Amino acid sequence: MKHYINRIFLDMAVLVNAQGDLLDNIESQVSNAVDHVNSGNTALQKAKSLQKSSRKWMCIAIIILLVVVAIIVVGVLKPWKNKDGA
Repeated sequence: MKHYINRIFLDMAVLVNAQGDLLDNIESQVSNAVDHVNSGNTALQKAKSLQKSSRKWMCIAIIILLVVVAIIVVGVLKPWKNKDGA
């Protein structure tokens, strides 16, 4: 009888040890996932900032282009000159 109880406790110890290794592996995987999420969040914040800056510069470029086109159109048409030559 003593032999069976001893064997049960040894089997239990092996199972607890195996579960401990499994829990350590899960903890490691969760820690890695947290690190990846944090780095992804940082990358998203940087991308958001770059997108905002890019949008601002695109608007400035469009405004400059429209001003240049308006200057060219006014220069070619010269609406202030009379067509009769007077």
